[in-house]
Amino acid sequence: MKKPTSELMPEVARLVREGHTVALPVSGNSMLPFIMNGGESVELHRLPPVMRCGDVVLALTLQGHYVLHRVVHMAPGLITLEGDGNTAIREQALPSHVIARAEWVADARGRRRSLVSPTARMKWQLWHRMRPLRRILLKVWKIINGVDSSPSVPPV
Repeated sequence: MKKPTSELMPEVARLVREGHTVALPVSGNSMLPFIMNGGESVELHRLPPVMRCGDVVLALTLQGHYVLHRVVHMAPGLITLEGDGNTAIREQALPSHVIARAEWVADARGRRRSLVSPTARMKWQLWHRMRPLRRILLKVWKIINGVDSSPSVPPV
């Protein structure tokens, strides 16, 4: 039986705080093109001493839902999160409500891609700067890759 997100996340938070790595399947398209729905999962790790813009984090937003999105802005006491596949939606969270950092993505075959390597960060920075073009690029990417373009459900 699948547990609701609200019941699962406290357990994920506890395991990560204890130093365990937690693999969590991905749901939704908000992190396209870097993390895909349908067979991919993220490996969640304890937060590093310093969170940085570009980190992919699991957090409870001020709106009260859990998201796996990137940190795009940090201010004292507040972080702003945005999905790579979102062109207009941003969420905010308290730093204390960030549960974990995603460091790896694994596909259905177990192949892993880093989300924290210098190359991965460079790709994200380029993607982030292309914000005005992302809607068009995502549409083309979804057509080429056969991804359902219906609205995504909130991730995780």
